Amino acid sequence: MIQLFLKKIEEKYVFNISQYFWHIFITLATIGCIVGLGYLLWGIIPPSKTDVVKEKYPPITKVTYEELQNSIAPKKSAEKSKTPREVKSAPRTATNDAEFNRVMDSLKMFLPEPEFSWNPTGYYYSPYWFSSERRWIQTSPGLSKILENIFSSLSLSTYPQKTILLRAYNNFLAPIELKERGYGFGALKNISIESMDKVYRGIELLKKAQGLFPKDTDLHMFQLSSFIDNNPVDGFPFVEYATSILPKFSADIRPSILSSMMSSYSYFFNNKLEYQKELTNNYLTFFQNFDDKTKEKALYQYYRLSISKNAERESEVSRIDNKFLTDKASAETEYLINKGRKSVYRLQGVYAVFGSIGIIAIIGILLVLLSIQRYLKNIDIVIASNEAHRNKKQD
Repeated sequence: MIQLFLKKIEEKYVFNISQYFWHIFITLATIGCIVGLGYLLWGIIPPSKTDVVKEKYPPITKVTYEELQNSIAPKKSAEKSKTPREVKSAPRTATNDAEFNRVMDSLKMFLPEPEFSWNPTGYYYSPYWFSSERRWIQTSPGLSKILENIFSSLSLSTYPQKTILLRAYNNFLAPIELKERGYGFGALKNISIESMDKVYRGIELLKKAQGLFPKDTDLHMFQLSSFIDNNPVDGFPFVEYATSILPKFSADIRPSILSSMMSSYSYFFNNKLEYQKELTNNYLTFFQNFDDKTKEKALYQYYRLSISKNAERESEVSRIDNKFLTDKASAETEYLINKGRKSVYRLQGVYAVFGSIGIIAIIGILLVLLSIQRYLKNIDIVIASNEAHRNKKQD
């Protein structure tokens, strides 16, 4: 059956068509394979991504000492304090619940009852004077519940993890006087909401700031921790910067300087800490020309005047930021489109390469089979001719 099929193809197509046709056909398939290979390689090469360069901000118009001096004489300064957040400490390993209980007992010694309540507190309330019904109104969840919430927020599930945190708390609270430890624990609570790394970082910052405030130290620690808590983006950098420049001022005015910086951040520089730092550094170049009673007022006025003088600059900065974000989004979109095109090229290349190889293989196999068929046919002819010649001789 196969022999008859091959014979039919051989007589009807193969030998009735010039061999150049088959050469051309194979050549075209080879070219298709090469082109497909080119598509495949081009698709494999990752697309380039346009680098978006942000324009430089225009320079800040500085407020001179004379301008500041003239502005603070007739005007009153605005002062309000804001709130901070966060804390840090040195880690150490714990082994079991016995170690945890020992460290917990130490914390209870630092925060003893009745000064601090470890159990929920509240009172009963009767909604109607003629009714015996009473409702429990909780005023405080107690330190035990607060610690449970802290463990949960920090994802601390094992005794060693909890012991490390409590030991850090104990190390921070140990040097603080009993009457001030409420603020100290409040500061620890403010910073214990995200991760242990931030807890350690916050504790280190607060320890650094403790020596800056000779009076009401732990109240200011609480303010700093609240500020960190209320400003998750700039909280830590702000406290780090503030604690680095506050030693330039006398101890008596550091609380008012800190309050002015925090309130000014909220009013003038929300999420623009670098701008505040730049203006503050400019102010520090001549702040010693003012006496201590005027320095806080001068700082606030410097912020206000600088913001006023740089209103046009701020508009230009906003335009630059918006343009940068738009260009960056456009570049990302273009990159994703090119990446999609590359995947199409890869797929087309694979189809072309394997399709061309398949065509060449089919034609090659077919021609080989037909050649074998033709060779066998010639053998049959020779055998038949020799047989006829032998029979003729015998006759």
